[in-house]
Amino acid sequence: MSAISSLYTAVFDAIRGVGLVYADYAPQNAMRPYIVFYFTSGGNTREVVNNRQRIVLTVKCVADNVSEAHTMASAFNAILEDAGGQETGVIDGDSQWVITTITQNGTVHYPEYDSMIVPIYHVGFEYEIVMEEI
Repeated sequence: MSAISSLYTAVFDAIRGVGLVYADYAPQNAMRPYIVFYFTSGGNTREVVNNRQRIVLTVKCVADNVSEAHTMASAFNAILEDAGGQETGVIDGDSQWVITTITQNGTVHYPEYDSMIVPIYHVGFEYEIVMEEI
């Protein structure tokens, strides 16, 4: 399994209790609120003998009102932030990849206006995640 596949599975499993969760994109007719996460940047750091990946993952809530978006973002942040194996150890990866650290390093917050000029709120965080191949 690739590092990205391993990470996607671990993140999905960790936050699915918060609400509807989609990887990469939500279907056009998805009912809000929902959470979507996606690869932002990163790759092999070439820092150690083991294959070490440093990946930035964006995780955000999409909701019809800003307070609901903030509530869901706070809920998944409480699960993800500092949850790697070298931290609280809540999210540790799989048989091929260990997630060593998960660090919140950015904020997502913007309104989107649909064709009816009704705001849809995007609230969440960017996480820097360090993984090592076992």
